[in-house]
Amino acid sequence: MNQIFKALNVVHTARVAGAGNKIVHMLDQKSDFYVNLVPGFKFWDLCAGEALMQSMMGVVCDANHKPLEYDHTADDFTIRQGIVISKNKKVFDTATERLAKETGHDLSYFHEKTLGEVAEYKR
Repeated sequence: MNQIFKALNVVHTARVAGAGNKIVHMLDQKSDFYVNLVPGFKFWDLCAGEALMQSMMGVVCDANHKPLEYDHTADDFTIRQGIVISKNKKVFDTATERLAKETGHDLSYFHEKTLGEVAEYKR
C-alpha cells in the first residue's frame, strides 16, 4: 500500500473503522478515494454504501475496475477481488492513471501481489 500511496501523492490518510463509515466519510466530503486489496469485507458490508455512492455519481468497483457482483447463490460472500471507491469518475481516472504512470502497474497487479502476501502470512 505504501507504493500506492506514494504513486497517488496522498496528502492525507484517515483511519476510519467499518465499511459503512468509510463510505459516509467520503459522502461527507472528507475523503476522495478508498482502496482495500485484502479480502475480508462481505458484500453486505458494502451494498447500501455502494448504492449511496453511485447515487452521488461515485465509483465503486473491484481492483480490475469491474462492478461488484452480488450473487445470492455463492457459498462465500467475502469480497475477494479488492474494493475501490472514488467520490467521482474524475478522481477515479486521475488516481488510476497516476498509479500506472508512477509504478508501471495497475491496481490488479497490486491486488495479486497483496493476495500473495496474505497467503504467505497465513502459512
